[in-house]
Amino acid sequence: MSSSKFRLLSLRAEGFRGICEPIEIDFHEKTTLLSAPNGSGKTSILGAIEWALFGELKYQPKENGTNDELVNMRQRNQSAVVTVDLENSDGVLSITRSKRAGKRVVETLVTLPNGDDFEGDEAESAIFRILGLTFEDFYRAVYLHQESIRGLLIDDPRVRNEALDRLFGVEKLRDMLKALSGSTKPVKDALDKLGRSQATAVAKLTGAVIQVEEQRAHALEDAKKRGLKESELTVETLTEIGKQVLSQLEGMAKATRAPFKEQSVPGESSEVDSFGRKVTEAIKLIRLSATDASNANSITAAMASADNVLTSMNRISDLAAGIESEWSDMQADFGDLDFMESQLDTAKGEVKKLQDKQDKLGVSERIVQDTLAFLKSVINQSSCPACGQHIEREALIARLENQLSDEIRNEIQATKKSESEQKQKVREFESAIIRRDGFRSEKIKLADQVAGARSSAFELLEKEVSEDQLVSALGSYKDELARQVSNIDAERSKRDGEIDVILDLVARMKDIGRYLQLDQSYRDASSRLGTDDEDSSITDEQIKSLSRLEGGIRTIAQVVTAEASMRAREAVTGAQEGISELYQELCNHPYFDKLSISVESQVLSGVERNSYLIRASSSSENRETLASSRLSTAQMNCVALSVYLALASQLQHNLGFFILDDPSQNLDTEHKRALVRILSRIAPDVQVLLGTQDSELDQLIIGSAKEGSFERFRLEWSALAGSSIVPEDV
Repeated sequence: MSSSKFRLLSLRAEGFRGICEPIEIDFHEKTTLLSAPNGSGKTSILGAIEWALFGELKYQPKENGTNDELVNMRQRNQSAVVTVDLENSDGVLSITRSKRAGKRVVETLVTLPNGDDFEGDEAESAIFRILGLTFEDFYRAVYLHQESIRGLLIDDPRVRNEALDRLFGVEKLRDMLKALSGSTKPVKDALDKLGRSQATAVAKLTGAVIQVEEQRAHALEDAKKRGLKESELTVETLTEIGKQVLSQLEGMAKATRAPFKEQSVPGESSEVDSFGRKVTEAIKLIRLSATDASNANSITAAMASADNVLTSMNRISDLAAGIESEWSDMQADFGDLDFMESQLDTAKGEVKKLQDKQDKLGVSERIVQDTLAFLKSVINQSSCPACGQHIEREALIARLENQLSDEIRNEIQATKKSESEQKQKVREFESAIIRRDGFRSEKIKLADQVAGARSSAFELLEKEVSEDQLVSALGSYKDELARQVSNIDAERSKRDGEIDVILDLVARMKDIGRYLQLDQSYRDASSRLGTDDEDSSITDEQIKSLSRLEGGIRTIAQVVTAEASMRAREAVTGAQEGISELYQELCNHPYFDKLSISVESQVLSGVERNSYLIRASSSSENRETLASSRLSTAQMNCVALSVYLALASQLQHNLGFFILDDPSQNLDTEHKRALVRILSRIAPDVQVLLGTQDSELDQLIIGSAKEGSFERFRLEWSALAGSSIVPEDV
């Protein structure tokens, strides 16, 4: 096969889980987005790809021997059929699986790019050979399932360790260790039975002594790394540190008014773990009882209120000054109200007089015009038609035209001009009076606002102060609030430092306790060497045989443990830089800006297993803490995504795509934006298939993606049809 990686080309499914009617999806070469509310079939579509590739679902428990939960019972043929087409530079690889309800058999057909077909076991072998990864590797490097990282968000260290074992690919080794632990029990029972009659036989197993000695040496090395001297690895030191821890806890509990339950100091190494759990619970109660967060919020709110009052008072003062300035300017132009009203009445009177005069002049003008018309129409008229006196017709016409008519017109024009001037005065004084009324209304409103601002200020200050001292008093009030916030921040930082000291002391106690237990085991085993039991009724050969068997099982367990540890450490080392970089971009924590994972050993129920410590650190102050104790659920989700995405790039295989199922759980908007940026960088090199019910993440992807760089499918579900694709224009 070609070295180019396979990408998803298309999916055809019918009758599989939540899919009833046939559904077909052509995947985009870069990013495909399945957007659907919960219960709409998104997980069924992603599961169809998983089932087609591997013939099983990791997080779907079987309901019966025939695995009928895979078949949609509303499908007309009572069968599930899924075809996934993958494509690389050689062509298309097609994988089809089908199953009928009530039947155990799953039929598999694989068609290679060259046209060769394989069925049954040959098809399964071809799939494994071509894809280059196991089902477990598929969940480590390709499919980010909700359940894959959920364990990282749980406080229980056991659950978190198992989740990381899955991501680091040592889950099978952990299961093998469990089986080996169970295998040793019958052997131990037989040896115990033999030991009752020949106790010295077990003591001759010097290999056990050597093993305990090696474990003790490792414990001593770990304690020295913690800063302890070998002379300090005593019960007395253990007790002294325990007293110190309890004293500091009690002081912090009193300071925060947290409930504090008296407990005894460990008097022997076996009590250290129980003591540590109680200390952890006490620290949680102290953090819950600390009121600095709520106090800081209330103080910040009070500061905001003071700012609002000061802003309001300054704005009101500016408005009042502007109104007074405009009022002064208007009084300078128009005088006081009585003067304005007097001038308005005078101007209105003048307008009336001028209008009357214009009416009279209009009558005179019409008389002159009528007289001229009459004289011009009667040529021989020599006497006045009204009084009968003799007139000089031509001279009268000339006089009327050249003198009287011009005088009347001039007087009319002068009157109109005067009228216009008086009307302008009327408008100006009317406008001034209206503005004066407006100023008075605004001053009333400002007076109410001033009263309201003063009332708010007095409520904040809780005391009466003079007008000229109010602004200064509010400023002092804000300064006092800022000082209180600073004190709260200092107290919180101090308390966090004290908690870190306590946790470090508890870690020291655990190192001492582990060393003491192993040292005692070594002493017990050494004391039995070389002794003999006269009442022994079992031969040395029988004891040796059982011992060899137990030693063999232990050796295998040690090899498996070493392999699990080595694989996990190699995975962490290879991905550490990528994990820290992704965490910094995804989480963007203002203080703890780096992330690291360390692999340690832990003995549970007699089985040594990997234990992982995820630490967040501050590069600015060179401080670190356990991530689970300081980070929120959303931030721990960023940690989980960072670990997964960094590890996924380490595993070598032939699939060139990622599947992410609801990766934005618990994330806020800024974390979602960071996730979209990271996926945008991945998409050109690795095909991304993302299923989400998060409408905000859906819109962020659409808003940030270039046109033509992704395909979006919206899903809906109905009882009869099951899951179906909704056209984008609906």
